[in-house]
Amino acid sequence: MKLITAIIKPVKFDYVYAALEKIGIAGFTATEVQGITQLEPHRGTEGMASFRLKIKIEVAVSDEQLGPVIEVITNAANTGRSGDGRVYVTPLEQSIRIRTGEACEDAG
Repeated sequence: MKLITAIIKPVKFDYVYAALEKIGIAGFTATEVQGITQLEPHRGTEGMASFRLKIKIEVAVSDEQLGPVIEVITNAANTGRSGDGRVYVTPLEQSIRIRTGEACEDAG
């Protein structure tokens, strides 16, 4: 199992949500966050660092789902401009359903 954490522009959240739903990913967590971004220099001006509102999406997936989910997120969140975001992947050792206490093989 893997935990995918994606930091995206708020304007792209609905696109990412619809794309994940389309491939059968029904459960994930989304949180409004702020991140500091180093803006790129433009026409001789110095780059400025500033806080930007972002959406953090966290979704636990099986190893088989990893590639398709990353592809869907990166395609749906892409504007082609600076600040589109990042996707992080970390190993996930366990997923336990609180209601029943059962270990979940599918991380869902």
